Amino acid sequence: MKVAGLVCLIALACVAAEKATLLVHKSIDTEIDNVFAGGNLTVRHNVFNVGDASATNIVVEDVMIENAKLVDGALKASFDIIEPGQNESYVYTVTLSEAGIIDLASAQVSYETSDATEPVVSHSTELPRLPVMTAQEHKRRHSYHIEEWSVFTLIAALPTLLAYFSLLSTQTSNVRGIDAKLYSKTQKKQQ
Repeated sequence: MKVAGLVCLIALACVAAEKATLLVHKSIDTEIDNVFAGGNLTVRHNVFNVGDASATNIVVEDVMIENAKLVDGALKASFDIIEPGQNESYVYTVTLSEAGIIDLASAQVSYETSDATEPVVSHSTELPRLPVMTAQEHKRRHSYHIEEWSVFTLIAALPTLLAYFSLLSTQTSNVRGIDAKLYSKTQKKQQ
């Protein structure tokens, strides 16, 4: 029984070793922290041939993201051939029009192998649902907050300046008092 199972595994490995197998990894190049309504989202597809034969007539087609507009690249890419151990990639960019949650469904890939009579069809990796924040929320999270820091500096500096000028005025009046006493003593001595 064990020997028969081992023979089947070896036979499957030999058959699989002589055909093209494509894996498509879908990812986003935009940092998740920077996904907001009105902003751009860049999607990348890496196509890897992990088989032992060439894949030909490769077509990768992605689905348009809801509430988005394509601004660069294309949702569909074609490659004539990907040799074993090689990879290809393509990128497209969309502008997101609304805040909320978007689904990044898997892309479909079709390709031909030397031993297949019909094209092989498979899908890319699927990304999790992605939150899209509003432009105001993005600005709040990523701005330098110049106004807030200016107000904070002013409020923090006022007590310090008030204490400094109070101390300076006390020292000045003390010096005037000492000068007045010295002046009156010298006046008395001169008389």
